[in-house]
Amino acid sequence: MNRNCLLGAVLWLCSGVAFAADQGASASLVEKLERIQTYSSHFQQTILDANGNEVQVTEGEFNAQRPGKFYWQTEPPYEQLVVGNEETVWVYDPDLEQVTIHQQQLANTPAAILSGDLSEISQKYRVEQQKQGKKTVFNLQPVATSGADFSSLLIAFKGKSLVGLTLIDQLGQKTEIAFSKIKTNKKMDSTLFEFVAPEGSDVITQ
Repeated sequence: MNRNCLLGAVLWLCSGVAFAADQGASASLVEKLERIQTYSSHFQQTILDANGNEVQVTEGEFNAQRPGKFYWQTEPPYEQLVVGNEETVWVYDPDLEQVTIHQQQLANTPAAILSGDLSEISQKYRVEQQKQGKKTVFNLQPVATSGADFSSLLIAFKGKSLVGLTLIDQLGQKTEIAFSKIKTNKKMDSTLFEFVAPEGSDVITQ
């Protein structure tokens, strides 16, 4: 998974069904996201290459708190921890005993949409909306493709619950994420979004 896309990366394939253009889609999406101030879930992530071949399946834990905080932990055998706040993102690879530190630059990533400022969605993305069974799916495409981490992002809700994300990157790789055991707007420990590098780890700043 592209680490800059990291949390949001997801795929919920738009199975050939066209999305109807809707000028109210942005407002509807913002309304649903604004209801989510904190979010906690288990996830299953499936990565597919540009030909649709399964590359990797992982599971883990995802937590987010507005504004700008998130925690993404992938279970073994592909263990990885990504923690972010409004200023910094830490990526920890236990197998490599390595921590990579990024300055928080999430304007064009799913992380910004899920945990950041919602006010610019309508300016930065073309948003379309469609009903798929009991789900409402929003398709976001960056207006400015230069510098964007994805070409298309699908956000799926069932009622008020965020249940899935689908991300297609610029090379056609797809990431599908399904959320379960969902809890919203529950109090979270602020230390969850802080990170201290384990002793002996190599630390790389980018």
